[in-house]
Amino acid sequence: MHPVLDPDLESLLDRHDHRVSRAEQIATLVSAGITDPDDLAMMAAVPRGFVLEVLSSDAAEPNEQVSAYEPFFSDGFGVGSGEEAERSVRLLDALYFRFGLAHDHAGQLATMQTALRLYNQARWAGHPEAAAVVHDWLAGSIENG
Repeated sequence: MHPVLDPDLESLLDRHDHRVSRAEQIATLVSAGITDPDDLAMMAAVPRGFVLEVLSSDAAEPNEQVSAYEPFFSDGFGVGSGEEAERSVRLLDALYFRFGLAHDHAGQLATMQTALRLYNQARWAGHPEAAAVVHDWLAGSIENG
């Protein structure tokens, strides 16, 4: 037996009649004493963001959960002008690309949700030029997958 694996984890991995979800794998690894998100991501073959989501869902009440992606989107975005929207879109594009490289589809979704929020903020604040910039990025991201 590999020294990192405990008997509970071995029994989960040996079951052929029951597919274990990635979240269950992470929970089992945590119960075995492995708590580093990078190690958990590697061992469960999932993006780090997914690991953080699983860990936060166990640690917080559902209505108090903080997205694992919040640090990426909490600052640096604005749509007060066309230039500010273009800067925001460049940041969104970089994050979307980075999450794509990591096969982190939840991170890409969080990026698109942020873009939609920015688009609505620009529209509702009466900044049509900024709304158009964000809209164009969002539409392009949807079309190009």
